[in-house]
Amino acid sequence: KILLVQSLLKDISGNTANKGGNEVLAALNALPKLLCDSFAPAFIDPLKELLKSSHPLVKKKALVALHRVAQLTEVQNLPDIVGALLSDSNPPLLAVCLNIIADFSKSKPEDYLPLIRKLSFLQTQLYE
Repeated sequence: KILLVQSLLKDISGNTANKGGNEVLAALNALPKLLCDSFAPAFIDPLKELLKSSHPLVKKKALVALHRVAQLTEVQNLPDIVGALLSDSNPPLLAVCLNIIADFSKSKPEDYLPLIRKLSFLQTQLYE
C-alpha cells in the first residue's frame, strides 16, 4: 500500500503543465477507486493544489477524487472549495460540484445551504 500511495502522490504532485496532464489524469482516474480511509488524508493537499490547474479535465478529476476523499475522511473547508468552484465556467466541473452538494447536504445541511442558494441563483441566470 505504501508504494501505491507514494506512486500516486508522485504522479499527482508537481507541475501538470510539464507533464502534459497525462500522468496526472491517469493517477486521478485510479485514485477514487483505490482510496481507503487509512491513506486518504495524504491526498487532500495535493488534490486541493490540482484544483488550481488550468486544465479543465485535471480540475474535474481532482474534484471527483477530493469528493471520494471527503467520503472517507474529513476535508477542511470543503463547502468553501465547492462554493469557489461554482463560479467556474466548466460545465462538467459544475456537475461534480452539484454531486458533492447533493451528497453532503444531507449530513451537514447548515454547511451546504449557502451553496444551494448559489445554485438557485445560477439556475435563474441560465433561464434568463
